[in-house]
Amino acid sequence: MIGLVHRRRVAVTVAAATAAVICLDGISAFVVPAATRRPHASPSASAVRMSSSADDEVAALMAAAAKMREEAKQLSEELGYDPGADASAAEQAVERNALGAAELTSVLAKQTPPERVVPTGVGLDEIAETGALSLWGAAVSRGNSRPTAPISVSEPFSCSLQDLESRSTGKLTADSLGIGGEMDVSLDDFKDATVIVVAVASVLAVAALAFLPENVGATVCYFCALVPIIWIGVGSTAPGALAGLIQASRSSGEGAEERKERVCHHEAGHMLCGYLCGLPVRSYSVDEKTGVPCVEFESARGDLSSNDVNALTVVALSGSVAEALQYGTAKGGDSDLMELQNCFRRSDEFMGDAVQRDRTRWGALAAFMLIKEYRQEYDNLVGAFREGKDVNECIVAMEAKK
Repeated sequence: MIGLVHRRRVAVTVAAATAAVICLDGISAFVVPAATRRPHASPSASAVRMSSSADDEVAALMAAAAKMREEAKQLSEELGYDPGADASAAEQAVERNALGAAELTSVLAKQTPPERVVPTGVGLDEIAETGALSLWGAAVSRGNSRPTAPISVSEPFSCSLQDLESRSTGKLTADSLGIGGEMDVSLDDFKDATVIVVAVASVLAVAALAFLPENVGATVCYFCALVPIIWIGVGSTAPGALAGLIQASRSSGEGAEERKERVCHHEAGHMLCGYLCGLPVRSYSVDEKTGVPCVEFESARGDLSSNDVNALTVVALSGSVAEALQYGTAKGGDSDLMELQNCFRRSDEFMGDAVQRDRTRWGALAAFMLIKEYRQEYDNLVGAFREGKDVNECIVAMEAKK
């Protein structure tokens, strides 16, 4: 503790000495050189004495300034501070940051544990400290430093639907994000689906009794009778699951390639925003049907802090935002919203309905600002996802300098 106080006193002394030197150096700027002074026809003796006295004072102050410079230098050496170290460190950071794809791939591979497909958050932090990663955690405040991204996940703000629409130049609305009700499953849809399930189950039960052997037909009949009961039970406890089935049954009119491209943009939005928010990857897999990578991010176990909830909110909305920016409307955000509700429930601070809705809108706006700011990196990431590259190659696609 005493050493810390001593260092602070020395630092204050250095700052005071430096300020005094600057002030003393500035005096010379206000002294008119002798060669440029306007001569008087007959200078009086008193004027000569005043000029000589002023010159003596300036000389004394300049000598004092030189002495204080020397003292400041000595104090700096005692503190171990090198004034030129910051500049050289900054130059080295710029040089280290300009890594090509091959060099950065090698660095990431060395930091990847054998049991993982990507470096841990600590590993990425260590790489970022060398200057090789400029985007990792760019939306996170670290200590007293401000985030380099245009928005901080530590500082959410109130955001209405009007704010969301106006600040995104009309690209993000409740309907375009799939949360406005236009694409939702209505009560009539549930009724119609229930009628269809009961009718189909009844027809199958009767047909089983009529055309199948007695024991087999009875078994199938009992099973068909349970289907409507199961349907109603699931609808009562988890209506979102049935809503997803009903929406999936609707014809979207999209071909396989268009669907794959939409998934690429959706997952790339998740990957970019999660990376900028400093969330390490928990799992990474390639969908067998679409061939598109799917990324899941780690979160703290148990209750979530405010910063954790904010970061996960941005990530949850980023997929739908990416879809809306590319196609005008989002279709793949239902499961993301369900995960977001789970995050809100795990928050260590109570979040009422109004707060949850406001935070959801803010998350959409934050994701929009991040994707807009890092559009080139996002496009590179979409290309990497389209080719089914692994997660380290996706990081290289975002970070490597061309």
